[in-house]
This record gives sequence, structure tokens and C-alpha cells, in this order.
Amino acid sequence: PETARMAFSASSTRSAPEPASSNRSARRTFAPSSVVTARSVAACVEAFRTTGDELWRGRGWLAFEWFHGHNVLGAVVADPRTGGCHDGLLEDRVSENQGAESTLAYLAAVIDVRLLAAELPREQRVRTSARA
Repeated sequence: PETARMAFSASSTRSAPEPASSNRSARRTFAPSSVVTARSVAACVEAFRTTGDELWRGRGWLAFEWFHGHNVLGAVVADPRTGGCHDGLLEDRVSENQGAESTLAYLAAVIDVRLLAAELPREQRVRTSARA
């Protein structure tokens, strides 16, 4: 099996190389588990709240989309209707297990992206606080 190499820089996302036999043009984000992905979302939220840099808001949303099929398999890992979440990705499919830790990690990520949606950009915070 091909080993996934993860890279993270200002101009790229976490990604796994596409297999040679694949003709997918869009690279998808990769993380092996729901817990790892939820931690990535939380880290991006904290980076955004600390720096106000919109890059981190976008990265947080991108990481969150891993749960909804923006991953190396293109597979849905979490069900937003029920809140249930599979443990992660196996080499060729989604894990069938839906453990409590994974479900709670997903629900924490939902809260985090809601914070991202509610958080005003830094420029607006500065302007709003200057009016007070």
C-alpha cells in the first residue's frame, strides 16, 4: 500500500498523493481518524481567534469538511442529522465502528465551526471595539 505523506504549509492543505491509477483532479484532505481531524479543526479555530488571519478560518472549515466527504476516499464519515461519527478511514473504506470518542470529537468540531461562523473577522472586531 502507498504511504500517505502529509504536508502542511501556507499554500497547501493536508493531502495524500493520489494513486497512479486515479484520475481525480482534486486532491482531498487526509486524516486517519475523526479524533485527529477534530483536533485539527480546534487548532485552526484557536489560530484564527489568536491571529485574526482568515487563512485559519478557511483551514478550519476545510478540516471540518473531512467529516463530510472531503477526504482521500471521498467518503462521508459523520452524519450531521444524527451526530453519529465513524472512527475514521481505513485504507479502502470508512471504519464501521462509531465509538463514543469519535462521535464526541465530531460534535466538538461542530461547535468549533459554529464559533468560526460566528466570529467576526479581526478588522471588524477592531472597528466595532473602536466605536464603543
